[in-house]
Amino acid sequence: VVYSDARGHGACAAVIVHPSGRAFFCRHQFPKARLNRLKNRMTQVTAFELWAAAMALLTFVIPENLVVRHFIDNKAALSCLVRAYSSQRDLNNIAGGVMHKCSLAVVSAFFDFVRSKDNLADGPSRGVLDLMKKIRAHEVAPIFPDWDIVSLDWLLEQELSNVVVFLPFVGHKFN
Repeated sequence: VVYSDARGHGACAAVIVHPSGRAFFCRHQFPKARLNRLKNRMTQVTAFELWAAAMALLTFVIPENLVVRHFIDNKAALSCLVRAYSSQRDLNNIAGGVMHKCSLAVVSAFFDFVRSKDNLADGPSRGVLDLMKKIRAHEVAPIFPDWDIVSLDWLLEQELSNVVVFLPFVGHKFN
């Protein structure tokens, strides 16, 4: 089980409760050098949430080819990942990059919503590690996306047939 979270200023965190029962977490600040690649909007929290999800998958899931249930507390980012699409090009590029990395590793991801108060990554994204200490989670160095918020045209040319995305909330409507 994986959790990811981000703050409006770009602090990102991810937690995995591994099948062995051990817990791990990582933290990272969205690179300021990449902010100019994002569309100018009131808040970048959805982009940061997508970045945190990518960091979680790259750090914990893809190296082990796990089947994963990934919880996110941001419905806009969740919708982008479930659909592997956003009408906003920069968000679409990040979500597409996540799906591309999953396809290369043949990873199956179940994305689902979790309330912020139940998101294990919420504390680490705020710099609060009390729960991580309580569950004896080990901090690891994050692996963050190596794509430079790739172009939509490149993503459309990629073969994504190995991606399996399950929709655990049938009947949930996103606008």
